[in-house]
Amino acid sequence: MSGKMRFLTALCLALTLSACAGHEDADIHIYAGAGLTDAILELCEIWNAADSSRVAPVFASSSTLAQQIVQGAPADLFLSANTLWMDHVENESGRVALRSDLLTGCLALIVPVGNPVRIESTQDLADRRLQRLALGDPSHVPAGIYARAWLEEAGLWDAVAERLLPARDVRAALAYVQRGEADAGIVYASDAKSAGFEPVALMDPPADTPIRFSLALLARADGDEPNEDAGRFHDWLSGPQARVVFLRQGFIPLEPDP
Repeated sequence: MSGKMRFLTALCLALTLSACAGHEDADIHIYAGAGLTDAILELCEIWNAADSSRVAPVFASSSTLAQQIVQGAPADLFLSANTLWMDHVENESGRVALRSDLLTGCLALIVPVGNPVRIESTQDLADRRLQRLALGDPSHVPAGIYARAWLEEAGLWDAVAERLLPARDVRAALAYVQRGEADAGIVYASDAKSAGFEPVALMDPPADTPIRFSLALLARADGDEPNEDAGRFHDWLSGPQARVVFLRQGFIPLEPDP
């Protein structure tokens, strides 16, 4: 990994740890999928500089966050990388006051610096030269679920299933490729962009498994009213200033429901 990549990775980790360290003092707590780290950190910085309330983020795989919320974690908003884990929170916690699909995007096939095994296209994933393909654990990580859906539709799943390097979240999959521990990886295009990768290919999952980042405003407990400050932050995340940030970070904002 280049010195620039090491610096960016360390900076992102430091910012995330700093955000979590101040979590207890925040007025608003947003739990967001790991692939949204850069965008949400930037948006929190903008909000905290302009508003009297303070927002702090927590990042992990959407599956991990969903389970924490169901178990009572003090989240005011949840930005999930897929609708299935948002459904789980809505059905099991009774805390979802408002939800909508906020963003979409696509997947990217990336390779380490120098491309040692010469992966030039998605069809090269079936080549025995490829020994390790990094992606979010497809059993529960949204990016991995999307990647498996694409691989199955492309007829490549059986060829790569025994060569997977499953990661706890999409940023961990990205790190495997950055460190050269995987011959290739499938991540969100936004992750590839933030890390400075030039994708080998961009891939859209099949129509029945569309990439959707779903946002929910949460009550602290079943039957409670949501935090008023969190409600304002929720609305702001759907507004024009946040849309500019999401676009710059490689996401595609969805039009709100009429």
